[in-house]
Amino acid sequence: MTDIKIPHDPEAEKSVLGSILIKPELLPLTMEYLTPEVFYLPVHRLIYKALRDLFDERKQIDLVSLNTQLQEKNESEQVGGFTYLMGLTEVLTTATIEQHCQAIRDKAQRREQYKACAEAAKIALNEAEYSPGEAAALITEKILGTSIRATKVKAFEAGQVARDRLKAYEENQEIRGVKTGLTDIDSIINCLPNGQLIILAGRPGMGKTQLACDIALEASKDVYTLFVTAEMTKERIVDRMLCSLAGVNGKRYQRRQLTEPELIRVANTASSFTSRKLKIVDRSVTTADIRALCYREKAENGLGLIIIDYLGKIVDKRLPGMNTNDHIGHVVGTLQNLSKDIDAPILLLCQLSRQVEQRKPPVPGNSDLRDSGNIEQDADIIMFVYREEVYTKKRPGEADILVTKVRDGEPGMCTLTFSKTEPRFKNMVRGGNVPWDQPQRN
Repeated sequence: MTDIKIPHDPEAEKSVLGSILIKPELLPLTMEYLTPEVFYLPVHRLIYKALRDLFDERKQIDLVSLNTQLQEKNESEQVGGFTYLMGLTEVLTTATIEQHCQAIRDKAQRREQYKACAEAAKIALNEAEYSPGEAAALITEKILGTSIRATKVKAFEAGQVARDRLKAYEENQEIRGVKTGLTDIDSIINCLPNGQLIILAGRPGMGKTQLACDIALEASKDVYTLFVTAEMTKERIVDRMLCSLAGVNGKRYQRRQLTEPELIRVANTASSFTSRKLKIVDRSVTTADIRALCYREKAENGLGLIIIDYLGKIVDKRLPGMNTNDHIGHVVGTLQNLSKDIDAPILLLCQLSRQVEQRKPPVPGNSDLRDSGNIEQDADIIMFVYREEVYTKKRPGEADILVTKVRDGEPGMCTLTFSKTEPRFKNMVRGGNVPWDQPQRN
């Protein structure tokens, strides 16, 4: 038997690493394709891992910082020292980096397939332990488990999801900011300002996610909007949006009990999604995932708004020596820096603890965030959703938006109408915004 040549492309690996050293801003692009593990040569795995660590720690990426990073981990000699790193920068062009990333991932995919086939052959020959049926199931699992994914994040076109949801029903989107579509909120915070972190907080059941959906629908008429949720599936999010825009009862929609005119409105609404600039991510993410995806979307589409539902679902590993508050503060600080880097607002939803309800009345305020890392300090804007009817049955169909911090303005309060059945927040015709009696400003 001839020697087997394991698929790999060392020149492509060198080109990618060298391109990053020459143009560090290309690193987020490579993160869409690569993890350290897909590199074939161990030295390249170490180098790429060190580059990713520098990126995650928001440190300068260059030859000196990379070499220092490797030295601190006692890995510099393993990769050939500064001389080898210098050699990586002798690439002819950085323009082909995406092509080389794809080549590296393809080779890694083939290596995984070869490994799976080798393991499958052993299973097939092991008559003592596996019946033919058991062997077939294990072999299938091995082969289907060879997918190489550089990122855990995938964005879905909202228009396609809307069309899919309609099909499922039928078968049994000059101000330096983003308008929310809710006039009183926009008048208090001057829209969602670019480069700022906006907190939207409240107890469960107050309507945070629905308010975020309504803002996403308005924003995506004008700017590319990324909705990241680990709380709901993309189908549930789009279902809410369809019902909200079409003005139909959400429960009757779920039960497939809409009238013919209502179904026509839903169909027209679903068609309108194709013109909206909205993408949805519906799985748990880390801040590194969010950063990589935002940089990519910003480069390709000019990302205008990021909505994250919610803070507690971001799955960053806690760094050594950090308590819970320090960890949350690190996550919030990372997102605030990201909003500045990409010059777009980030709307971050936060869930308040039961301690709020120990007060009478249980109106939330900034103090309710003080046990949650550095949210109060790092946020540029803080808003709370409060619906009195949840506790007292008074003021049905009304929701107070308490804006307790505006870094570049004055706090205030406004009242919106809220329908649980449509569901949707709307501007209230009467009244308007009033000063908030507990202002918190930096």
